[in-house]
Amino acid sequence: GPHVKMASPWSCRRVMVAALLAFCARAAPPKPPVKVRVAVEASVVNTVADNFLCFTLDWWPSNKCDYGTCAWGQSSVLTVDLDSSRLNHAVRAMSPIVLRVGGSLSDLVTYDIEEPGVKAPPCRPFKLDTAGSRIGFLDGCLTKSRYAQVHSFCKNAGCSILFVLNALIGRTRMDGCCRECRRKWCNYTGRWDTANTKALLRHTFAGASDGPDPELQIPYGFELGNELCGPKGLQAKLEPAAYAQDYARLRTLIEKIWAGASGHGAPPHVLGPACEMQPEWYKPFLRAFQPDAVTHHAYLLGSGRMDSLREKVLDPDYLNRALWLANNASEALRATPAKGRS
Repeated sequence: GPHVKMASPWSCRRVMVAALLAFCARAAPPKPPVKVRVAVEASVVNTVADNFLCFTLDWWPSNKCDYGTCAWGQSSVLTVDLDSSRLNHAVRAMSPIVLRVGGSLSDLVTYDIEEPGVKAPPCRPFKLDTAGSRIGFLDGCLTKSRYAQVHSFCKNAGCSILFVLNALIGRTRMDGCCRECRRKWCNYTGRWDTANTKALLRHTFAGASDGPDPELQIPYGFELGNELCGPKGLQAKLEPAAYAQDYARLRTLIEKIWAGASGHGAPPHVLGPACEMQPEWYKPFLRAFQPDAVTHHAYLLGSGRMDSLREKVLDPDYLNRALWLANNASEALRATPAKGRS
């Protein structure tokens, strides 16, 4: 029979693509260009500090797992390699920058620091407890040597420290409260015990005042607790008035320890309350206590399980939800005498 030459698959695909493009060109003529006029005004809307950038070292241990993945590895502030050249170069490139040492486990971490006549709490590592604990773990401890290593890291890499303190030490957890129960109002009662924090503050002041090359640096500031505010608190849901009283006690501690120490730098700032923005909770808190800077948390992209994450990151309409958060923050600040930055 006659010899028939077959086209290669690639040739067929090129023909199909060319036909498709030709069809699209006929079916959808290009839209005319849109003219945009941008007016640039000379007035300054807002300014931020040089060290406005911030990154966090969290406490989660390697056996912290979410949605079937244990992603934290050795990234905890207790285990991360602070001598890593990649980490140091990355932070140094962004300097000046603030390192926030904090996260969900901050509120029950103890500090292995003793004072004369005051014994430090037991220094126990984090223990997995998914059934009975507040957020999956018990205990947790920061040693004096590791605290010094974090300070040394920031001194070399050019970051200042924002440290989140253990606001639930001394408070009592409600009976029958557990992570798996999913109670809507699982709470803590009682007063914050300041003894362990006082030891850390005094140790920090002494270490930052020790000669021309001190072991420690004066932190940029302290927050008291992590997401403990009202309905959106992480099981602990403190009332504004009680929480404001504890923040006032923290400021008094700092002022007393740094009193008369003008030669050793300004005292650390007090920031807070480090919660999801809830204007109706923030307003009474800020009327009762005015931090040096108002802080709030935002989770526009969820907690790590959001579908279509790539598309949402690139979608300006979705990211414009940040305007709602900003409006809430502005509302809370306008209704109070607070002078802090949000």
